[in-house]
Amino acid sequence: MTRILVVEDDKDLATMVCEAIQTKSTLVDCANSVEEAVTKISISNYDLAILDWNLPDATGLEVCREYKRKAKHGSVLFLTQRSSIDYKEEAYLAGTDDYLTKPFHLNELIARVNSLLRRKPTREHTLVTCGSLLIDFSAYVVHYRGRPVSLIPTDFNLLTFLAKNPSQVFGSRELLSSVWRQSCSQKAVRQSVNRLRQRLRLGKNELIESVRGGGYRLVDSPRSS
Repeated sequence: MTRILVVEDDKDLATMVCEAIQTKSTLVDCANSVEEAVTKISISNYDLAILDWNLPDATGLEVCREYKRKAKHGSVLFLTQRSSIDYKEEAYLAGTDDYLTKPFHLNELIARVNSLLRRKPTREHTLVTCGSLLIDFSAYVVHYRGRPVSLIPTDFNLLTFLAKNPSQVFGSRELLSSVWRQSCSQKAVRQSVNRLRQRLRLGKNELIESVRGGGYRLVDSPRSS
């Protein structure tokens, strides 16, 4: 049974969304506040969370972070009136997988929900290694030179993508398309790379190299910067 959590303070809209995505094999719960949503997340396992941004007691970002902390492989879809690129970048940094702005068409919402639910994690080939870097994306764990490294979801996804393609150079636009999959600026890529460098740096060694005129690549043997 697939379980979905809808977090929306507009009760009429919440009812409409729940009825639209409800199927015989899908159980949909609704929460009208961050507090209620976090409580439901703590006691139930959801495959997908659909979040509004503006909620009575806080923002959907808090729900997103808590959900991703607990669910690991669960997906998040923001459904909000906030349409500027700054809000989208903030949502993706918090860990959202998709972003749909209001007003919206129910058919598009259903299509996006179905697409996110099809992204089932596989138990095969869950370990990726690149030199002293080890990523277990089934357990959402990163180790570098034997020490655990804590990453936010966006940075984890970027690092996994680069580790699966070691030494290959990727431009910012290509990374946006492959990792973010939504409209974000190249600034989001630079910020993510900088965070990864800070987390993965050992002395002056750089695991992620900048290639002039090209983009970024992950190297097997970090070189001094």
